[in-house]
Amino acid sequence: MAKRKDVTKEQIIEIAAMMVRTRGCNGFSTRQLADEVGISSASLHHHFTTKDDLIAAVAATCRDRVNRSQGVIAAEIEGFALHLSHSSQALGDDALLIAMLAADFPTLPAKSQDEARQLIANLRGWLSRFVAQARTDGELPEDAVPDQVAGNVLAEILGSALLQRVALPGTLPVPPMTWGWQRVD
Repeated sequence: MAKRKDVTKEQIIEIAAMMVRTRGCNGFSTRQLADEVGISSASLHHHFTTKDDLIAAVAATCRDRVNRSQGVIAAEIEGFALHLSHSSQALGDDALLIAMLAADFPTLPAKSQDEARQLIANLRGWLSRFVAQARTDGELPEDAVPDQVAGNVLAEILGSALLQRVALPGTLPVPPMTWGWQRVD
């Protein structure tokens, strides 16, 4: 089979992200990625010297997308429930990508860990900002701790993304607005 020569770095990152979502960071080799993309291993290594460089690029690209979408949400949406709903929807497939990066984190090389950590910190920061604003606006109690609530919300989003992979017969997905912070005692 003739190898393609028109593949861009962005296309490689996109296919690598899909493979991370479906197989995890350690569930594919660079050879398998090159085959999936339709290029030689040498061409792949021209763009990404190591798999660490590749996974780091996947995480950095995701971080850029998350920052753009969350920035739009912060600027255009009002209200905590809407912030969370739009944030969760905007994440889409990135929620699973982030969850897989978190799940594989202990086995990732240093550069990939740094990018994954920054991605998760940025997303948690956006969510903390939304919580702090909700507290100021009286939507949440004054004693709500933004980073703690944001961590709980992020855990629910990523946990939900992971559970959807299981797709148990006869089960329904968790409605998007059943957040832990909404529970009434």
